[in-house]
Amino acid sequence: MGCLSKVKKPAVRKLRTFLRTYRCDGFLGVINGSGPDAMYWTGCREQFHIKTRRTSKSFYFAIAPQERVPKIAETVDFVQDLLRLKPIYCARLYQCKRSPNQHPTMAMLYIRTGDFWRSSNLRHQFFTALLKTANMFPDQRPLEKIRNSPYFNRTPRATAIFISGHTADAAKINSGWVTSLSRPRSSRKLFQPRKKDDRKFFQDEKPRSQLTKEQKEELRQWIMRVEGCRILKEKLRNCCPFTFSNAPKP
Repeated sequence: MGCLSKVKKPAVRKLRTFLRTYRCDGFLGVINGSGPDAMYWTGCREQFHIKTRRTSKSFYFAIAPQERVPKIAETVDFVQDLLRLKPIYCARLYQCKRSPNQHPTMAMLYIRTGDFWRSSNLRHQFFTALLKTANMFPDQRPLEKIRNSPYFNRTPRATAIFISGHTADAAKINSGWVTSLSRPRSSRKLFQPRKKDDRKFFQDEKPRSQLTKEQKEELRQWIMRVEGCRILKEKLRNCCPFTFSNAPKP
């Protein structure tokens, strides 16, 4: 499945203020109101989610250099194929036509989020984190990008469980991805979709993991490494009688 298209219709005039003022890679933008300059731009995912609250079916993503666009689409395809989503519920990426005042190395993606990614805050949070991650590490394999991500590297167990098909959350998480799932036990909130309205997004009636044995082993080693380092840091903190704040002065 290919989620990237080169044909896109959005009015470029609505992007002009951003393209003229900023040269920022990784900014997220959404149309906010009417008029050529009525757009909201931010480089912070949390601010973007607070502003949109999943009500917007589409948004923009600024990328520099533009050679990263196919790599971002490849990473999105990788995860959507793992989850076995039906094409009509998948996200679609469109590369916008260039504006006369656009920076020569900059590209603008117009993203149709898809019903699956907008169906819960957890999924929407994962999707925007995936976009930012794919843009950060353009030369790496999709799974390697996920392992090196500053978002997913702090939630290794939850991330591995999510991409293996456990995309529903019992707690109806409303906060950020890292904030909600950074602790290993928090991954218990995730489970396979059970409701009929939730299973409609998938090609299989009972969504199953599409990870290969090699990929599962790669994720297992990643979880052990990250959580092992975290446990070691906790032990060192508990054993050390001094901290930087209360250590005696020489």
